[in-house]
Amino acid sequence: MRSRVLAPAILLATLASACDRPSQLRAFQVTSRGELVGGPGAIGEVDDWVLENDQIRLVISNVGNSWGPGLFGGSIIDADLARPQVRFSNARGLDQFSEVFPMTNLVVPGFFEGDPARRNVGLDDMRIEVISDGNDGKEARLRITAKGDSIIEALATVGLAGVIIDLSFQTDLILEPGKRYIRMRTRINVDSARRPQDADGDTEMAAIQESLPLFGALLGDALRPASEREIEQGFLAGDFLLFGPKVHVFAPGDGFEVGLLFQRRFDQGVDVLNDPYMAPYLAASGDHVSYAYFSASGQLSVPIFTSSFTGAFTHLYQCRLDDDECQAGYRQGRIVYERFLAIGDGDIGSALESFYEVRREPHGTLRGHVLDGATGQPLSGAQAFVLRAPEGPSGSALEAIASNRAEVNSAGVVLEMQADAAATARATGSFAGKVPPGDYLLVARAPGRAVSDPLPFSVQDGQTLDLSIAVPAPGRIDLEITNEQGAPSPGKLILLGPGDCDVGSAETPVPLVGTGPAGRSSSQIVALGDEELPDGVAAIHYLGPGRSVVEAPPGTYEAVVSRGVEYSIDRQCITVVPSLATIVKATVAHVVDTTGWISGDFHIHGVYSYDANVSHVARVAGAVGEGLDLICSTDHDYLSDFGPTVAALGLGDYLATMVGLETTTIEVGHYIGFPLRFDELAEENGAIEWSRRDECLIDPAGSRCVYGDDDAVLPLVPDEIFDGLRNLGSLGPERTVINVPHPRDGFFGYFDQFGLNPFDLDVSPGGLSSTNPVLVPELFSANFDSIELFNAKRFELIRTPTVAEIMEFKERLDALRAEEAPTSEIAALHDEFARRVLERTPEENAALGFGSELPEPEGPCTSHADCRVDEKCSPERATCVALRCIEEEAADPELADRPCIHHQGVIDDWFRLLEHGVRYTGLGNSDTHKLHDVEVGTPRNWIASPTDAPREIEHASVAAAVKAGQVTMGYGPFVELWVNGAPIGETVPAGAGGSVRVRVRVQTPEWFGVDRLELYRNGELWIEQPIDVDASEIVDLDETFEDEPDRDSWYVAIALGTEGGLAPVYTSVAHPNLGFSQVAAVAFSGIDSDLIRAIVPPLPPPPEVNAIIPYGITNPVWVDVDGGGFAAPQPRPGWAGGSSNEEPLSRERLESPFGEEQLDDDELRARRLDLVRRSIEDAMQVGR
Repeated sequence: MRSRVLAPAILLATLASACDRPSQLRAFQVTSRGELVGGPGAIGEVDDWVLENDQIRLVISNVGNSWGPGLFGGSIIDADLARPQVRFSNARGLDQFSEVFPMTNLVVPGFFEGDPARRNVGLDDMRIEVISDGNDGKEARLRITAKGDSIIEALATVGLAGVIIDLSFQTDLILEPGKRYIRMRTRINVDSARRPQDADGDTEMAAIQESLPLFGALLGDALRPASEREIEQGFLAGDFLLFGPKVHVFAPGDGFEVGLLFQRRFDQGVDVLNDPYMAPYLAASGDHVSYAYFSASGQLSVPIFTSSFTGAFTHLYQCRLDDDECQAGYRQGRIVYERFLAIGDGDIGSALESFYEVRREPHGTLRGHVLDGATGQPLSGAQAFVLRAPEGPSGSALEAIASNRAEVNSAGVVLEMQADAAATARATGSFAGKVPPGDYLLVARAPGRAVSDPLPFSVQDGQTLDLSIAVPAPGRIDLEITNEQGAPSPGKLILLGPGDCDVGSAETPVPLVGTGPAGRSSSQIVALGDEELPDGVAAIHYLGPGRSVVEAPPGTYEAVVSRGVEYSIDRQCITVVPSLATIVKATVAHVVDTTGWISGDFHIHGVYSYDANVSHVARVAGAVGEGLDLICSTDHDYLSDFGPTVAALGLGDYLATMVGLETTTIEVGHYIGFPLRFDELAEENGAIEWSRRDECLIDPAGSRCVYGDDDAVLPLVPDEIFDGLRNLGSLGPERTVINVPHPRDGFFGYFDQFGLNPFDLDVSPGGLSSTNPVLVPELFSANFDSIELFNAKRFELIRTPTVAEIMEFKERLDALRAEEAPTSEIAALHDEFARRVLERTPEENAALGFGSELPEPEGPCTSHADCRVDEKCSPERATCVALRCIEEEAADPELADRPCIHHQGVIDDWFRLLEHGVRYTGLGNSDTHKLHDVEVGTPRNWIASPTDAPREIEHASVAAAVKAGQVTMGYGPFVELWVNGAPIGETVPAGAGGSVRVRVRVQTPEWFGVDRLELYRNGELWIEQPIDVDASEIVDLDETFEDEPDRDSWYVAIALGTEGGLAPVYTSVAHPNLGFSQVAAVAFSGIDSDLIRAIVPPLPPPPEVNAIIPYGITNPVWVDVDGGGFAAPQPRPGWAGGSSNEEPLSRERLESPFGEEQLDDDELRARRLDLVRRSIEDAMQVGR
């Protein structure tokens, strides 16, 4: 684990040595923290390595675990300018870079440090060594040597298709004097069992020049019949390039919209793996530091671009089968490629100075000043953009960008420069940068201001041009928010527009409706760095109690002031005038009665998560503005504490805090614990280390080592993680809550990774999980307390869709894509089906088989009714086979309402668990990583509490209530449930004659509502009815239902809105989720192999783009009918303490490591891969 902050005592101890650090060309291993770089993104630690000259400083992680995405070490993890000023000394730099490490054929340098006698003879065991310490004044050079490994075990599956993955790496990181870039030179040894010879030559790989399909490059003609093969499998090389969330990624042409463009291409069904994004470089701007990544020639090929997993390929080596000379390059030597990472002052222009230096491409130089349009004074911090001059209209930046899109299919953004970008710059408003010769437009902008009018110019090779440009003055909004008593109140200001505005009157208000997921404000230009906001939102501001002033471009807006889902909103039309203040007074009233409950969010990320960049101040302001009572920090593998920030801001009357942790393994799921101890003197403030080094994976019986020995690199198994989190508990192990977040989120979901069957609760990992030695049924654990029923705005994870729903959605989506329909039409289709999936009909629910034991067919089947709910009868074989969620099944009336097995809903998992006596509290958490795309508290929990006052909230009371299931949760609606007067989480005896009275109350503020109630008994849809009340009513429903259950039962209530939504107060989901699971599905579907498609079947997409749908659910109330205590109708599964005489499926399917024979690591992996191959081939032959 790696520490990101310096403890005060340790810092003081390093001052003397660090102050004397020479500014020179050096390569060395870190011995004290003062030698590190430091900064908001810095994760360097003692024993890491530093390369530095008089211009830049970089930290390379030592062999072993990385706090970032790279698991094995040897990565560049911190990068900054060399800053001689005292305020930047002693590891107080400005690093904001995440990580970069080599990749070839989806393989990366791995960590295998063990007994030398057991090492392979090639470049196999990671080691880092100084080749040149810089004392000769020529270069400082570090060398990282390692055998190749899969950063994600599932990627080893590509080897089944024929991709060459037996590789070793030797990377030299080379820094020369006076340079602001580092040269990364990687040698690939293709056979890791062959020792490289001194006579081996280096064969340079070819720089990529044009788009090429990923697996076409990796596989060549390997999947074609032998007689038709001409091209060998290739070697596609580059890096895992992770700029991280603390900077803004830029590409020429698309500007800062590059990430969004990749998302849009994915949304449109483009095969991004075989039609990758191409650019000569990628760059990123941050706070007084910027970066650029490129090669000496050619293009970058970027088939994977996500927040946590980005791949950039730069070089290719591929031979014809008859080209012996080409093949000798890798069979008798090593293939080599080079890339560069450059560092700038904070803007793209300064980072690209090195690009032009290395590539020596023709260019002119632009210099100038940005001025305030009202005062003529320099405007520090403003941005100047160079746009391609289009032939079409270009009277404004928006017009020019639109014309460029029509002419060259990009926004035409050539360069970004910042006024006074450097941390030490004087406030002169000056900017500079290089551009290729051509005709351009210059525009400038600053926060809260409109974009300037375009200024045309031309530049020739070698020319230097001086220009100045003025940015229009902003207007000001002077806002005062009060509550229903007239006291100052915090809140949130949403600006819609600019444009026409009509909110109606108090008697006849105009309904509040956003423009939808595809709606964009005319003031938002993402290519120029604006945040993408849907629903026509121009800006969002969280404001503290009292008076606040915000700046905005002139125009007419609808101003919406809110304070969360328990409060009313205030809507006004306002006109913002340049250089003047617009006075706004707004009232937000607490209208939803939540007496006896507090609202809380137990899954929140901030600046200390590697994939987030929200400061504690901004996060606390957001929580208070959203009306939360309690927030729990859960950064990835790092303990953080919002408490001091709340105290410093004087917000203790509004918000309580708690410390938690999300332990974030790569392939074994994510896990959250709270409340935890915070130890500022410990690394990561005390977070647990989830990977093991030089240890064995022990048989559950504790008798012997069954996988790994002195060279294993494995995650902890779930029980070890649960124990580690409980041991960190601030209330002691027994009172610590263990929560499983997003259990159905593919590679990051506990249930998905271990293969929890949602119908019979069997555990049987399959697909890409099949090769991971830790993902075996014996290691699946029930030792946790709660699961997230709701996660972020991932409505597709809530309920299991039917075959008919998914197939109809796919058919209509394919049709819209084929006709290149507007984004708004595609978004409307997503929204329609998201609501259809959430609304459960009796037929759909009956098809899931709740309330009765699932049939286990014996003998031949004659109809689908003879089979389980996740199977169908094969007439050819007269046996039950697995459903596949395909068109033929959707057309069969007997199968249309059956579940689409590719998309399990967590509520349906939860219902099945409850039926089998496995009780977990359901939670709803935001998992927020940014400020506005998923607002903190969206969704949220309401936890039973003896106090409503944040200062009086006690952690012990909260933890006890969560463990007891005294929680209701939702995206807006506050849903309460009583049975015979007993509230949520309680067990109550049935009344006389076994009768029960079930009361449901639903409250919403006047600006949204619900129109449907679903009341479940033992997972069965017992009551469904419309809710028809005026939107102005706060109590949407308060009704009692009578029942006479014939067995012990549990009741759960759901209230939802089949129309309407929470936009624009809560932003709509603008794009389908784009994570590793989704990219992997596309990647493997691109391999023309029946075997690979059987392991990773093509997945029909679920609806994912929608408004925030009002949706709330309670935890159960339990009814003891017979007076003998509550008894579940179905037996507990073996993994949850139930009796089971069956052998674990892993013995049958994939040979559990806990069998008779002990294998070493490589033998076990090979054995498992072979078993995967054979089991899938057998399944394909019988038609499963």
